[in-house]
Amino acid sequence: MAGRFLPQKDVDLITRVSRELVGDKQRSKDGLINQECVIYKPSLQESAVNMYGEAAGGKRVYKDGVQMNALVEAEEVDKWGQKTTPKKLNELEKAKQDLEKLFRS
Repeated sequence: MAGRFLPQKDVDLITRVSRELVGDKQRSKDGLINQECVIYKPSLQESAVNMYGEAAGGKRVYKDGVQMNALVEAEEVDKWGQKTTPKKLNELEKAKQDLEKLFRS
């Protein structure tokens, strides 16, 4: 919706970029962000809670899900469950190079 401070040309640009990223479901075209996910909201009124405010018996009630497109960014995790940071990767690469030099000599 164009207005006084947002001309129609800008609205058209935003719409076009959004369709490139997310896709256009009306024309069945996928976009760059094409990972579909479903988001469920917990129904607090229907879920029974214990004295700590947690779901009683581990049973939560959720409302109907909403399907959305999302850009999923996952962090690398090593086998011990720790996040792998760029600093750690550099340290590991340096240690690997040092070991290769040691075994070559």
